[in-house]
Amino acid sequence: MRFKQARELLLFVADARLALSKLYQSWVNRLENPRSRLLLEFLVTREQEQRRALKEYIELATPAALDTWFDNTSESDLMERIDGWTFAPDIDEHDLLGEALKLDNELMGLLSQQVPNAASVETQELLINLLAHEQERQRRMIHGVARMDDI
Repeated sequence: MRFKQARELLLFVADARLALSKLYQSWVNRLENPRSRLLLEFLVTREQEQRRALKEYIELATPAALDTWFDNTSESDLMERIDGWTFAPDIDEHDLLGEALKLDNELMGLLSQQVPNAASVETQELLINLLAHEQERQRRMIHGVARMDDI
């Protein structure tokens, strides 16, 4: 998909969060490792929460920031790759976390790439603030998974 406006980019990220939630949900009962299944259940909830938060963020953002056109646009085939993503049935929770982080980082990368392409300061700030929020949520996720090792 090619992003022309900030609104399109944010809606794409929201749709990708939904696709990730569905991907993780589809694998919960296919994994052998109980900790990996538990992590997938956590990831399902996390992606749903992030999607909900992003939708609220879009609703609160000013139309001027959302409707700004990017000077240069980029494309992503992330949705196609999410649709084809698989996990080994015996994947452990650490490798699973690594795979989830790859996908999460790619979504944040899409946002980050467009910051310098935003035609307005307001849109740049919108993306920067969203990135900071996403990075904080990712940091919390990593710490939460690390605490699983203590159980």
